[in-house]
Amino acid sequence: MQQIRALTAYMSRSKEGEETMAMRSASVRRTVAALLAASVATTVAHAQEAGETQEGREVTEVMVTGTRLRIRDGMETPTPVTAVEIEEINTLGPGNLVEAMNQMPQFLNNSSPANVGSISGPVGASVLNLRGVGSNRTLVLLDGRRVASSNRLGVTDIAMFPEAVIRGMEVVTGGASAAYGSDAVSGVVNYLLDTSFTGFKGSLQGGITERSDNENVEASLAAGWRVGERGHIIASAEYFRAHKVETYEDRDWYQNWGTVDVNGPGRPTVVASNVRARTYTAGGLIRLPGSQLDMIHFLHGGIPARFEDGTLVGATRQVGGTPFYVHPTRGEIASKHEDQTGQGSLFPDTERGSAFFHATYDFDGNWEGYLQYLYGSNEIDFVGTGAHQETTAWRATIYRDNAFLPQSIAEIMDAEGRTEFPLYRYASSMDLSRNRGAQLNQLNSYTTGIRGSINDIRINAYYQYGTSSSQFTATNYPRLDRLYRAMDAVVDPATGNIVCRSTLSFPDDGCVPANPFGPGTMSQEAIDYILEGQMYRRSILKQHFAEISADTTIFENWGPGAISVAAGVSYRDDSFRQRPGPAELVEIDVLPAETQGYRGLPATFVGESILQFAGIDDQEMSGRFDVYEVFAETLVPLLRDRPFMQAVDFSAAIRHAEYSGSGGVLAWKAGLDWRLNDQLRLRVTRSRDTRAATLSERFDRSTAGTTAYDPVIGDTYSFSQIIGGNPTVEPELGDTWTIGAVIQPSFLPNFAFSADWYDIQISDYITQLGAQRIIDDCYNGATDLCRLITRGDNNTITWVENVFLNVAEARVTGVDMEASYRRPITLFGGGPENLSVRLFASYLKENSFTIPGVPTRNDAGSTNLPKWTGTAIVTYSNGPFTGSFTGRYIDSRVQFTDPTPAQQMDDNSVSSVFYANLRLSYRFEQLGSADYDVFLNVQNLFDRDPPVVASWSDFFGASATTPALHDTLGRRYLLGVSVAF
Repeated sequence: MQQIRALTAYMSRSKEGEETMAMRSASVRRTVAALLAASVATTVAHAQEAGETQEGREVTEVMVTGTRLRIRDGMETPTPVTAVEIEEINTLGPGNLVEAMNQMPQFLNNSSPANVGSISGPVGASVLNLRGVGSNRTLVLLDGRRVASSNRLGVTDIAMFPEAVIRGMEVVTGGASAAYGSDAVSGVVNYLLDTSFTGFKGSLQGGITERSDNENVEASLAAGWRVGERGHIIASAEYFRAHKVETYEDRDWYQNWGTVDVNGPGRPTVVASNVRARTYTAGGLIRLPGSQLDMIHFLHGGIPARFEDGTLVGATRQVGGTPFYVHPTRGEIASKHEDQTGQGSLFPDTERGSAFFHATYDFDGNWEGYLQYLYGSNEIDFVGTGAHQETTAWRATIYRDNAFLPQSIAEIMDAEGRTEFPLYRYASSMDLSRNRGAQLNQLNSYTTGIRGSINDIRINAYYQYGTSSSQFTATNYPRLDRLYRAMDAVVDPATGNIVCRSTLSFPDDGCVPANPFGPGTMSQEAIDYILEGQMYRRSILKQHFAEISADTTIFENWGPGAISVAAGVSYRDDSFRQRPGPAELVEIDVLPAETQGYRGLPATFVGESILQFAGIDDQEMSGRFDVYEVFAETLVPLLRDRPFMQAVDFSAAIRHAEYSGSGGVLAWKAGLDWRLNDQLRLRVTRSRDTRAATLSERFDRSTAGTTAYDPVIGDTYSFSQIIGGNPTVEPELGDTWTIGAVIQPSFLPNFAFSADWYDIQISDYITQLGAQRIIDDCYNGATDLCRLITRGDNNTITWVENVFLNVAEARVTGVDMEASYRRPITLFGGGPENLSVRLFASYLKENSFTIPGVPTRNDAGSTNLPKWTGTAIVTYSNGPFTGSFTGRYIDSRVQFTDPTPAQQMDDNSVSSVFYANLRLSYRFEQLGSADYDVFLNVQNLFDRDPPVVASWSDFFGASATTPALHDTLGRRYLLGVSVAF
């Protein structure tokens, strides 16, 4: 029913509806104002009353992520919070926030430059993913405030953050939408800034891998100083540069692990190394069963050769046999991944930097104003996918009169009476695989605010304006309007010269004929012609955010202690615009070949963008939504100093949000914290959390051709589909339970252990059904989906709107555990010695996704979602020396927990792995007027290879591991120095 509601709203947008939403927003604004006024009035009265009775009493208060309240001594919130200091962050991932978070078991499948995926995703960004629920369900804060999303996908790039002034972070591993609003379904990650820092500090470090690549350098400076008696300023800047690793061939673990479909359709594939394609080569492969031409490929220089079977032969791939191509000097190139610039980067060229400024001014000792500016830049350069003509839909067609056709092939064609044959080809770096993608992301964030108190009521009001701009630039990508045209080369009967067939009809078309036979046989002129032009996709996201909140205590004479309360209102406006360019290229669509005087263009490309290989469409997109929110929170001490009830506290929070387009949604949270004694504490929370649709899910609009079976007509045919956003899609709802315990036994001083069970159930999950599912469900009685289908006069489908809908459910359950122990020891002498141990572990019981009508599948324990993960940090210090050892464990698992017939394989397992890191540092105190630290980090100390995750894609070839979880670079060293005075 949820998808029907969202669909009905989507289909019924009108002027009347917009006016209704405007009236609703006005009503919400009035309600918010009334609630805030009432809350402040009430708290003022109680605060004045309490001020008379509590005078002279000193109470210590702290702020904790996950709540808007200041927590007094002896009071606790039931929300699990993991705090990590900057020293531990540097141990886990020196100079790289996302690498440090990759070491934490609460995070699964973070995105980073090291695992560049689809160019439509967060390319080059460092994005966090708590519990593998999705990056857009993890809320990231900087010093307790939102940051403008890095793109319309609704994720935050933490590489933009000012690492030089970060003092630590806190991770809330429980729903927190009632406190912070949308996106905090799986939790909150809050990076804390040291805005009171006074002095100067700087660092310089450089690193390299064991294989002498991925050279990197990072430098940072930070300074803080007082301005007069009331002012304070802090400023920082940093720069990072890492060199690319373009090919897999220097990593001995790669070995082209894949699966071979040797047993026939629907039967298990065989996992093996040295897997190669038998459906294409870099020089072109003829696949024509029943002909002598079948399985002939072309070597360097265009020489025909019979394709050699390997030792294990399947339908589409094999072990050994004919490689991707043979390079004249480098020898056999087995696969696209081994081809330099042939198929993606192991690690892209990366460059990033940030600048930060923060100023405060104390007006009267009670009120303080502040200004803050953050600039971040993150740029990567990576290898694209080249000209791929390896599928039936994209293959080249070679005709008998092709001017480059080898004589032996022509003779076979004549003998068999053939006029054409298909050529399956995937370009190599020797010709049309020289393309590169460059992504530049930039963040500008401006914040101004004021905070202070009135009669013990603390007030914080701020306004923040942020922009995130990005540009993806495609260079040397094959142009579809030229690729097939250039390959259709003939002899000009008038001159005897080789020309494009189209030139005979259009002498001034500028076409340069290209030899498709063999790797590296195309002339440079032909390559330049096919790859000419550079296209880009530019976008800018803008966010306005304003909030005012107040907190205080009431009922100071309440037996167990005063009650803490907080309330506030906020407004957020998000908008984006995306446009491709330059106009002279964007406006060019691929025209039918017959109108241009040539042959062989696949029908699927007609009308498409000329740079479809680059993933850049020719449509502008824009969108905007806003949200008004009102929230309140309280913490009530219930019992104190009773048997088995040393302290019992109840907390509750509520937030109402009104979104343009999708309407209102309520988030809430209730929890109980029960301290039995000094050794045992229990906690439980229940929350309703929300995630509003992203700008992408609301406003993305692109068109593409597709093919599907139409049960009304009884035939399979092609039509167009609209892919993308739904402005009225409703928010997701997350119902979360957490139950946990904290143990601090008296018999083991300085030891603490906590365990928290969580259960997150997401309803109204936002996803797309796909064109075929929409057609099938409409035919089977889901009449509301029929509105997404447009039929022509002959009752055939012309359009399907494959938009985002609330049509699914998801569930994630598991346990998070943490233990810590520290004590002074005596081992070597020479200075104060201390030993500390900190352990983090996570168990994932379920990570499932359900679409109505499809069996639920639990992916916990599959390739990207290991059931058990853990990290240990052991630190020993002796005076100025500190050594830290970090161990990270990832459990064994399977590739598919419930494999379909197409996913069956003879070895479905993925082995466990243990990674070790080492950090050594030595402090030279008071060397001159400064303290210097010299440090050495060794990542992947034992040079462990990533586990084999064998898979095969006819598009990408063999894929050997999962870089989002595993280390693909191997052992690497980092040496640096830091100074502070």
